[in-house]
Amino acid sequence: MTPDLIASDVDGTLLDDDEEITARTRAAVLAAVDAGAQFVLATGRPPRWVQPVVDALGFAPMAVCANGAVIYDPSVDRIISARTLSADVLGELAEIATRVIPGAGLAVERVGTSAHDAATPQFVSSPGYEHAWLNPDNTEVSVEDLLS
Repeated sequence: MTPDLIASDVDGTLLDDDEEITARTRAAVLAAVDAGAQFVLATGRPPRWVQPVVDALGFAPMAVCANGAVIYDPSVDRIISARTLSADVLGELAEIATRVIPGAGLAVERVGTSAHDAATPQFVSSPGYEHAWLNPDNTEVSVEDLLS
């Protein structure tokens, strides 16, 4: 019996430790889709990090991104919906974080109408933010701009 829907995490599930989709995994996903199952990506990644996964799969399934905050359609590079934090809530969270962790750097992932919306930098950080990844792609902005 084929499931109606398969939602797969990306990092460490669909992708292996080398950030690749094995031939066996790709074949299993494609067989399920060919049998009628809808396949959806479910990831903590922002939409702008979905394209390599789509390329590796060979098709563009819908993606639930940013730990559920953003629904993204990579087939047309369009944000379907986004649940973002208001500037007031973001300010409150920033105040708590910097009070509890003095000197903490802050960063915000912004979402526009597509994964590659060039209208505004999508990943912005405060001065002093230390990026966790080897290839930082953040744009440093003032704390006021970050919280806006």
